[in-house]
Amino acid sequence: MWVLQRLLEQSEAKPVFLIDEAHNLLTRSVDMFSSDLRLASLEAAQAVMAGSDRIDTALNNLISELQRLVSENPRDTSWVAKPEAIQAVVSSASDWLITMAAENDSAQEASILEAWWDTIRFVECFQSLTDDYEIIVEQSPETRILLACVQPGQQLQAMFDSARSIVAFSGTLRPKRWFEARLATPSDAAWIGFPSPFPPDHQFTAVVHDIDVRYHQRSHSMPRLVRLIHEVTTAKRGHYLIFCPSFEFLYQVAAHFEAMHPMFKTVTQGEGDTLQAIQAFRNAFTSSEPTVGFAITGGRFAESIDFSGDQLIGVVIIGLGLAPRSTLGDVISQRTNEEGRVNGFDAGYRYPALMRTVQTAGRVIRSASDRGVVLLVDHRFRSTENLQHTPAWWNVKFTPSHAIQPALADFWRE
Repeated sequence: MWVLQRLLEQSEAKPVFLIDEAHNLLTRSVDMFSSDLRLASLEAAQAVMAGSDRIDTALNNLISELQRLVSENPRDTSWVAKPEAIQAVVSSASDWLITMAAENDSAQEASILEAWWDTIRFVECFQSLTDDYEIIVEQSPETRILLACVQPGQQLQAMFDSARSIVAFSGTLRPKRWFEARLATPSDAAWIGFPSPFPPDHQFTAVVHDIDVRYHQRSHSMPRLVRLIHEVTTAKRGHYLIFCPSFEFLYQVAAHFEAMHPMFKTVTQGEGDTLQAIQAFRNAFTSSEPTVGFAITGGRFAESIDFSGDQLIGVVIIGLGLAPRSTLGDVISQRTNEEGRVNGFDAGYRYPALMRTVQTAGRVIRSASDRGVVLLVDHRFRSTENLQHTPAWWNVKFTPSHAIQPALADFWRE
C-alpha cells in the first residue's frame, strides 16, 4: 500500500479503486500507517558494524536511548507514552540517518539497510503524528516503540479522495456500523447486500455449547473434544479442518487426536512453516485419502484459499477466537468508546474474532453444489450478540455434543 500511496501522489489521473477482501482493510491499514523501531533490528546492524571495525556513535546512542526508555518502566510489558517521552530516541534516530546519508555507501549490509529504512519510516511517521495515533512502548514479545495508527479512517480517506470512485467488496463486512466508524466511510456511501447463492440446506451449521473450551478448562474438556472431532470426521469420509485460536491449543488438540486415532491421516499447521510445508499441507486436501487438518482460525488456511468440491467437507471451529488482551487492542477499545458509535470491547476484540470465524467457516461451501459441515464449539456462539453477526443464510442449530452424531447422519443421508 505504500507503493500505491506514492503512485497516487505522483499521478494526475483519478483512478477507480476495486478493493477485494475489503474486511482486511482495517488491520492492513493500521499496519500500513503505523511504524515501529525495533531494538533487535538496530542491534543486528550494530553487530555488523562492530565486525567490520566500523564505529557508529550515532547508532550506539540510538540504541542506548531506546534501552534507557524501556528501563524506565521495567514492570510493564507495554505502555502508552507521550511524544515528549520518546523525543530523545527520535533525535538520536535523526542523527543516525544524517550519518548514514553522509556515508552514501551503496554496498551496505542487509541488516544495516533494514535498520536504516525502519528508522527513516519511524522518523517520518513521528514528524507527521496526528490524534489518530498512539505511541506504544513494548518489551514483549520484543522491545520496540510502535507509532500505532489506531484510527486509520482519516488516513485512508486522504488517499481515497484522489479516486474517482471506490468499490469495496467482501462477504464479511459486518456489522456495518463498525466498519463505518473505523474506516470513516462517507455518509453517502452506498452499502449493498446480496443474498447468498448457496442453498442454506447444503451447510449443516451447529453450535456445540456444552464443551467448555475456555483456557482453564481445556485439559478437562480434551477427551470430549477429541470424541466430537472423531464423530464429525467419521460421519462421512472426506477431508476436514479443525481450527483453534492459538498454536499452543492447536498442538494439544492435534496430539491428543493422533494418539487416540492413529489410523487417521493428519496434517498440522506449523507456527514457522516453510513454503514447502505450506504446500504439503495444501496438497493433502487434493489426495484421495481422507485427511484431518489442524490449523489456526483466521490464519493462512482460513482465508483466500479455495477448497472446492470434495477437497473440504467440514470444519470444526473451536473457541470464539478472541485475541489476547494487548495495549493496542485496549487503546482501540478506549478510542472507540470515546467516540460512542460502537462498543469499545466489540471494536477491539469481539468483532475481529467473529470476522475471523465467518471467514474460516467460509472455506466449506465454495459453490452451489458443495455440501458440508460447520461446527462452532463454544458456548459463547450461542449468545445473540455473537450469532447476529454471522451470515443470514446460516441455519444455525444449537446441538449438544451427544446429539451431533445422529444429526450428521441425517444431514449426510439427505
